[in-house]
Parts: sequence; C-alpha cells; structure tokens
Amino acid sequence: MASSLPPHTHMKMKKKCFSNPEYPCLGISDEGERFLREKGPLRLALPELKVHGSSKAARAKAQKAMTDQPLYEHLRDLRNKLANRNHVEPYMILTDRALRGLASIRPKSLAEAEGIPGIIGPVKLHAVVPSFLEAIAKWEKNGN
Repeated sequence: MASSLPPHTHMKMKKKCFSNPEYPCLGISDEGERFLREKGPLRLALPELKVHGSSKAARAKAQKAMTDQPLYEHLRDLRNKLANRNHVEPYMILTDRALRGLASIRPKSLAEAEGIPGIIGPVKLHAVVPSFLEAIAKWEKNGN
C-alpha cells in the first residue's frame, strides 16, 4: 500500500500505528497538515470508471447510468431533426454513444467536446457539434 500512494499526497505511511504498533497505518503528511491549516483548494484525481466484465453491453449500461436522460432525449430529438434536414440516418450525425457523452459531460466548447467517444474527426467536430453545444447551453440556461 505504501508504494501505491502518489508522490504528492496529503497522506503518508507511518512505521507504526499507535492504536496497533504491529501494523503500519496512514497518517497526515506535512503537505496535508499545511492544507488543513490553510484550507486551500483540494484537487482530487478520480479513477476512470471501470466496468467489470468485458462485454459491450456492460460498458453501455454503465455509460447509460451516468447520462442525464432528459438531456439525452433532447439531444436525440435535435439529431433526428438534423438527420431529416440532411436526408441521412441519425447515426450519421452522431452516435448514441456520442450523445450520451454530451449529455453526461455537458461540454461548453469544442475543445471540451473533442475527447468525447463517438465524436471522431475535425469535420464532425466543427460541422455538427456546435449545434449540440448550443442546445446544451440553452438547456442549462432554462434551469435543467
């Protein structure tokens, strides 16, 4: 466990724990004590969501659970309108996976949307995504 602590952390391993001297335990590092005194900002690095099981269905289920469902439906409606206007299938505008990513992350810029799975390539990013960013901004402005 001691080797799994990041180098810049608010925790440190102690050789002995006062409650049970046979085992090492975690304690507060000098940096952690400084943070507690100064009450500065704390940045947490959250681990990437890992779904046990390797099936696509399990990953899709986990992504769906994290999605803002009403916003997702709103974005699906927009995608369908764009698809009808351009005489293409909806998946050619954006995939369900991309819509779920947009609904859960709610990006505010092209740079934030660029890394969302399903948004592939600069053409799609610049030609299609701005309409969805505008829809998300309006959605949030209306208190959703």
